[in-house]
Amino acid sequence: KMKKLNWMISLVALVLSSAVVADAKEMIAEVSPYLQSGNLAQAYAVFERYAEKGSAAGQYNVAVMNEHGQGVKQNLEKAAEWYVKAAEQGVAQAQNNLANLYLSGKGVEQSFHLAVKWWLKAAEQGKPEAQNHLGVAYRDGKGVRQNKATAKEWFGKACDNGSQEGCDGYRELNEQGQ
Repeated sequence: KMKKLNWMISLVALVLSSAVVADAKEMIAEVSPYLQSGNLAQAYAVFERYAEKGSAAGQYNVAVMNEHGQGVKQNLEKAAEWYVKAAEQGVAQAQNNLANLYLSGKGVEQSFHLAVKWWLKAAEQGKPEAQNHLGVAYRDGKGVRQNKATAKEWFGKACDNGSQEGCDGYRELNEQGQ
C-alpha cells in the first residue's frame, strides 16, 4: 500500500516538473491528504475535477489512475482519452504512456504509426524511455521506415539521458558496424 502511495505522490511531482499548470499548487494541496492516507478514490475525484477544468496535471493523473485501476476501476479506454488531453498539452510522460498504449493496442486500436508520433513528441522533450522506443522502432522498421543510422541516434540520446536499454541498443548497432 505504501509503495502505491509513494508511486502516486511521485507521479504528481513528475507532472509538476514537466508541465506548467496554473492551479497545480491548489490541486496538490487538496489531493495530498488523500494520497498520504491512501484514500485513492477521493484523490481520483480531486484529480478528475481538475482534469475536467483543463489541468494537464489532473488529466495525466486521471489517466494513470484509470490505466492502473488506482482509486477507480481499471479503464484503459478512459486512460487513453485522458492521456490524449494531457499529451496535447505537452506532458511528456503522458505522450510516452499514450504511445505505449498504441504499441500494445490496450484501450486503443493498435497503431505503430501513432506510437511513433507520440514517442517522438516525448523524446524531443528528453524522455529516455521514448528515445529508446524510437531507436527500436527505427531499428526494426515498426511505424517508420527502417533506418539503423536514425535508430543509433535515438539509442545514443536515450543512453545520454540515462537509459541502459539505449546504451545497449547503441552498442549492438555499433558492433554490427552501423
